[in-house]
Amino acid sequence: MVMSHADDRGIILAPRVAEVQVIIIPVNLGGIDHDERQKLYDEIRTLQSALSSQGIRAESVLREGYSPGWKFNEWNLLGVPLRLNFGPEESFDHLGTAVRRDIAGEDGKFMILISNLTIGALTHLYEIHDSLYSRVESSVRS
Repeated sequence: MVMSHADDRGIILAPRVAEVQVIIIPVNLGGIDHDERQKLYDEIRTLQSALSSQGIRAESVLREGYSPGWKFNEWNLLGVPLRLNFGPEESFDHLGTAVRRDIAGEDGKFMILISNLTIGALTHLYEIHDSLYSRVESSVRS
């Protein structure tokens, strides 16, 4: 699996075998005070619970002392198929920035409505699985 599902940034795990399918990472926390930060963390925990209640293996990274970029890199290396960036702006707009691990660069980023988070996450997890399967199938056939 590692040989067929990897790139220069690490492994890309298929959603069906990934221990964590969706990782939620807080972003843009620099200009907010402690109370606002805790409120945002509570919102992130709620999002994680909503995903988990639908059978999606979701986690959040609420550790202090690490930049979002460091957290992105850590979870890219671990191969988590879908990342959700969530900060004060996303909370205000009721949107999250989702990033697919199987598509590099800006093409893998998209906005997802928080009200449709579980459906959107499931849809993208199925698409990621199909994309990875198609890649391997085409490389085996060629």
